[in-house]
Formats: sequence, C-alpha cells, structure tokens
Amino acid sequence: MKDGRRYKRSCYGSFNSVFRFYKPVLISSDNFWKKKVNLYNLNRILYALMLVVFFSCEKEAENAVLISGGLVSSKSEFLVIKNRDITNPKTIDTFYVNKKGEFKDTISVALGYYKIEADNLNFDIYLEPGFNLDLILDQEKSKVYFKGIGADENEYLFSRQKKRQALKHIDTYKNFVKLDEEEFLKMNDSIGGVYKKLLEDAPIKNIDFLHLERSFIALNMDYNLMSFEVDKKLLTDEKDYKVSINYPKPFSSIDINNETLLKLPFFIPFLANNHYYFLKDKSDLFVKGKFLKCKNCDIDVAYL
Repeated sequence: MKDGRRYKRSCYGSFNSVFRFYKPVLISSDNFWKKKVNLYNLNRILYALMLVVFFSCEKEAENAVLISGGLVSSKSEFLVIKNRDITNPKTIDTFYVNKKGEFKDTISVALGYYKIEADNLNFDIYLEPGFNLDLILDQEKSKVYFKGIGADENEYLFSRQKKRQALKHIDTYKNFVKLDEEEFLKMNDSIGGVYKKLLEDAPIKNIDFLHLERSFIALNMDYNLMSFEVDKKLLTDEKDYKVSINYPKPFSSIDINNETLLKLPFFIPFLANNHYYFLKDKSDLFVKGKFLKCKNCDIDVAYL
C-alpha cells in the first residue's frame, strides 16, 4: 500500500538506504586502504546501484495512477483492484478504507482494463499512467460516480457495462438461432448501432481508449457473425445449415493481428470460443450430438 502523498518517498526510500550504506564507505576510507580494498571500484558499484534505484523509481512514477474516493452504504474495510488477464489473473492492489469510508492509493499500472471489487459491487475500470481518478461507490444504488482525469472514459465504460447487461437476453446465441439470416443480420447491426451511439455521445477525446472501444464493438459484432452458422447447426434441427454467399465476412473493419487488441479482456475469449469458425471450411464438424465435435481433431489441432 502506498498513500499518494508518500508514494515517491516510499520508492526513494530504497535510494536512501543505498546512500546510508555509501556514506560510511567514504568516511572510513582509510581503513579500506589499509586493508588494500579497491575503494574506487567499490564506489563505482555503489554509484551504479544508486542509479538503478533512481531510474526504477522514475519508471514507477511514470506509470503511477492516483485513485481516491469513498464508499457509500457499505461497511467494507477495503476494496480490491484486479487485472483482467484471464491467462494470469491476479490482484494488483488492495485499497484500505478508513472509518470515514474514504480511501486513497497510488498504484503503478500499464494502460488497460482492470476490475474493482467492493462488497457486492464489482465493475471494470480503464486506467492509464497519469490518471488521477476520484470515485464514489454507492452500494445501495449499485452506482459509481467518477471525477478527475479518466472520469469520462470510466463513466462511459460503466454505462456500456450497464447497457450490455440490459441487452444480454437479446445479444446472445440463444436468441440468434431463432432467427433466419436476414433477421439475424438486422439484429446484429442494431446491437452494434446501440454501442456505437453510446460511444459517440460520450465526451471522450482519448485516442487510445476510443480505438479500444471501437474495436470492442467491431469484435462483438464479428463474434456474432462467426458463431451464427455453427450455432444453427448445433442448436436447431438444421444440421446442414449454411449461410448465403452474401453473408458478411468478419474482420472487414478490424485488423485481428493488431497486438493492441490484447488489451481488451474480450479478445482472447473471442478467439477461443470461435475456433470452429476457423475450422468449418477445413474439416467436418459433428453437430448431431449434445456437444460440438470435430470429426478429425488431429487435423483440426494441426491447422490451428
């Protein structure tokens, strides 16, 4: 834990520790010479160590994000911030809440999406080095209020999560398989339009965030496009279902090889859940059972 006001002091404490060791070496140099110790080389080593600590502190300060705020209608003594990496999930930091329900912490993070948990309220949050974000978590209303640098991005993100929750019974394969191709495409375009309008109406000028969120919208629409044919085969009686030759091709508006997409928590599940799309024209799929299977998995794995 590093209170924002003590952040640099805690980092440069390491620097001071090295300096405290360095000082006696200078003071007691006569003793070292008597013992034929090469003080010059020792000083160079200590000087280099001090430089390493100094630049490490500078790098940590460059990635610093200040988060402060309070909890309403909650008796929680702490809240937790976690990463959104499904391959390596871990807690980034724990924010301890004082008796007034307030918290303040400075953490070092890379640009990306994270998750905050406090009592029964958990939500995604977007952070960048340099953010100075104040948030009030109202447990009773299940609402978060944002102020400061990064507020616009996170107000939108919170709204987008609420919208996604509201559309969960529509934006799902269980609904799509009930539709024919034309109906599905109209539905998919309408859902994408809802998210696009939400982003357009938000007062956001952050280029990196806008790129990621536009990519999220495109990926969500592509996810549905990729799943439709296989889901129709698996979940309906149309085991030989094929989309038309005019069916839209996924990735028409996005470069799937762009490494910045890895910052989206949705991206890896997007690929993992759609591997049969990449295989459907390369090998036969067995769709008559309860679960989808490939008829020759060795070929499938080799292709992937």
